[in-house]
Amino acid sequence: MTALHTHYTTLLITLGLATLGWTAGCADSTGATEPGDPPPIQSPDGPTVTSASAQRLCDMLGPDVDAWRAEGPTFAKIALNNAVQDWALHNNGINIAVTLNRSVVDRVTIATCPAVRDALLTALQTSDLASGLVGFQR
Repeated sequence: MTALHTHYTTLLITLGLATLGWTAGCADSTGATEPGDPPPIQSPDGPTVTSASAQRLCDMLGPDVDAWRAEGPTFAKIALNNAVQDWALHNNGINIAVTLNRSVVDRVTIATCPAVRDALLTALQTSDLASGLVGFQR
C-alpha cells in the first residue's frame, strides 16, 4: 500500500466516523412511551420528551445545583450545557434537536421539576434555562 493510498484511506475513515457522529445526534424524540406512562412533553419546534426522559434530566441536574451556584454563573452555564448534552445523547441522541430548540429544557423542567429549575435559574443568573445553553432558537 502506498503512502498516498494510506493517507486517503485514513481520510475516508475519519470522514465516515465524523458523519456517523453527526447523524447520531439527529433524533427528534427521546423514545417511545410505555402503556400507562404520562403523555410526553411535546414542543412545536423541538424534540418530544417522554416523562421518563424528563425525569432523568431532572435527576441529573438536581444534585449539582448547589455546587454550580457556589462556582458562579459562568461555571454553572458550562456545567448545564455539559449535563444537557449528556442527557440528550443518552436519550435517543436528540442533541441537535435540543441545540436547535433550547427552550425544550425549560418546558421539561417546568413540567417535571420546577424547584430544580428555579434553583438553576438562580445559579445561572438568567431568566430561563435556554439563555444558559449554547445553540440556536428557530
